[in-house]
Amino acid sequence: MRPNVLVAQRRCKAVGAAALQGSRRNGSEALGAYGWQLTLDEAKWLLDWHLVRGNNLFFLHAAFYSVRGRRAFESEPDIGLHNVWWPYFQLLGDYLRRVCWLLADGVEICNVAILTDGNHAAWDAAKLLYQNQIDFLYIDAQALEQAQLEGDTLVIGPQRLRAIVCDPPHVVMPPMLERFAQAGGLVLSTWQPATLIQHLVGVLGRDVDWPGAPDLRVLHYRKADHDFYLLVNEGKTTLAGALSLATTGAIEYWNPLDGTTQPWPGLIQAGRLHTHLHLARRASAILRVDTQGMPQAEGAPQPVAGASLTELTGPWQAFDEAGQAIALVCPGNWARQAPWETFAGRLRFATEFTLSAEQLAQPIFLDLGQVGDIAEVRVNHHVAGVLAWAPYVIQIDAVCQLGRNHLEIWVTNSIANFYQGLQLPSGLIGPVQLRQAAM
Repeated sequence: MRPNVLVAQRRCKAVGAAALQGSRRNGSEALGAYGWQLTLDEAKWLLDWHLVRGNNLFFLHAAFYSVRGRRAFESEPDIGLHNVWWPYFQLLGDYLRRVCWLLADGVEICNVAILTDGNHAAWDAAKLLYQNQIDFLYIDAQALEQAQLEGDTLVIGPQRLRAIVCDPPHVVMPPMLERFAQAGGLVLSTWQPATLIQHLVGVLGRDVDWPGAPDLRVLHYRKADHDFYLLVNEGKTTLAGALSLATTGAIEYWNPLDGTTQPWPGLIQAGRLHTHLHLARRASAILRVDTQGMPQAEGAPQPVAGASLTELTGPWQAFDEAGQAIALVCPGNWARQAPWETFAGRLRFATEFTLSAEQLAQPIFLDLGQVGDIAEVRVNHHVAGVLAWAPYVIQIDAVCQLGRNHLEIWVTNSIANFYQGLQLPSGLIGPVQLRQAAM
């Protein structure tokens, strides 16, 4: 499921208009009419799609008063209490609240615009810019009429632009763009896909440079005299490696999913701020840069899961939500086991594992393998966390103990199995492993 082209065009245009007008909020309706098979996994992708493109106010569709009878199929899904994943929706709600707060009362930092038709926004140039981490705004002829020149900068509202890409290409430039080009601004009225990025970078440089990361999306925002970079992995594989920023200063890493923050190491070289980052599938991060400070050269590394310590083959026990033991093969897909094929809800799976003092002295990760769809992890009766999308990996050493440990995985599947009989993969499918930290 992805935003269709027409909706995507409208919303990117709306973001551009809000940024040019200096609007505090840019609203969007989201998550409606995707069907009962919509998961929190897909919802996270959709909301990130909006956030990293500048939307900061959401009307989530919809919370139904009733889903009796045919009402369940009027404009599904219900994102409220009638959905089996409602107990975990706060995970996304809090995430959305944090990022929307960040993206209000400041200004987007962007020096590139795409001049396009106000009713039919072109996508050829936009795709290339997104895949190369070059942020941009859409402008049209009406916005261009409001522009003013300040040296080699085109000013529209609070936005200060240094490059304009015409898409579709224009043989004849509008008068304002002619004056902009004469003043030293970059106007690409005609361009070729093979050289567009090279031309832009050659003149403007890069705000964010993470080589070989076409699925990375970035939004640079300035608020309260600090610079913030929202980074989102829209791809299906992990992004890990070195990146650099044009803004220099002391770095702080913000995790918008759980609200934690921590100092982050960096190094200034050749006028750029260099650091390392790890973004798993569906992951997002915020880097706050205090331009009045200096980065710390060293810091605690971001622990990630490495080699397997052991596979947890059980024996596993399965229970319904009332605590009654049930006969299910675990790990396994309960949607392929009678009589659970169309069951939608939450079941509990329990086992035990042991840890030595040597193992407990290092970070320990639990890797659940495949899950359908949401896993609440409890170790020794403490909630270690909720995993609502792959990778289903979580660090658990903070709630582990020497010797025997009790593990419970509460799994919630898709309500589409009940309403549509889809038999989507459900349960703790595995394999389940304990992993040590990557060296």
